[in-house]
Amino acid sequence: MNRTHGSHVLQHDNDDVQLKKGEIMKKIFIASLLLAFVVPAANAASLQNKDSSSYDIRVKGNSTSTGSINGGTIKNNICSSCDIEVKGVGSVSISGSDKAVIKNGNISVH
Repeated sequence: MNRTHGSHVLQHDNDDVQLKKGEIMKKIFIASLLLAFVVPAANAASLQNKDSSSYDIRVKGNSTSTGSINGGTIKNNICSSCDIEVKGVGSVSISGSDKAVIKNGNISVH
C-alpha cells in the first residue's frame, strides 16, 4: 500500500500480513493432521477382560488374527468392525466405539 505524506511516498509491504496468513494455515494443517489420527482411534472398538483368567481370542475383521488377553487388561483399538471369539466364553460382533467386555466367564458389548 502506498501512502503520500507531503512530498514523500511511504510504501508498506504486506509481508507481515502474508506471514501471519502462512502461520495460520500451517497451524490449521497441523491441527487437521492431529485430528486425522485421533478421530479414527476414538472410533475403534476395544476388548476388556475383567476376569482374572487369560483367554485365547480370535478377531475376524478385514483379516483374521489370533492371540490372547490377560486378566484385568484392555486391548484398545482392536478393530473398527469385527467379530471377536473368546475361547470357552463366546463371540460378539463389535464396531465403532463399542467395548466388548469379558466378565464372570461371559462376554457382552457395552
